[in-house]
Amino acid sequence: MPDTPASALLTEHPEPLITTDGFALACPNCRAVQDWLLIHYRGDTWIRCRCAHERPAPDNLDTTGDSDQPPPDRHWPTLDQAITALGFDGLLARTRWNA
Repeated sequence: MPDTPASALLTEHPEPLITTDGFALACPNCRAVQDWLLIHYRGDTWIRCRCAHERPAPDNLDTTGDSDQPPPDRHWPTLDQAITALGFDGLLARTRWNA
């Protein structure tokens, strides 16, 4: 994982992540199926759950539409600060947001 967010794009993804074969990803740690953080860095994509479990995104992840939205104008000096500010550091594990 990158140690600075200078060249990393972090995308909040509140909906389930669906693979190209139609399956929703689940966190192997807490079994959450929605509310992800996608970390795009040097051509690789990592997915992170609110419980702080992080793993490389599977090759069959359907990310169409994720890049359609411009990134928000938010910047942090380190990736750890960005992850904490966005609530993906484990403190909000098992938290569900009602929209």
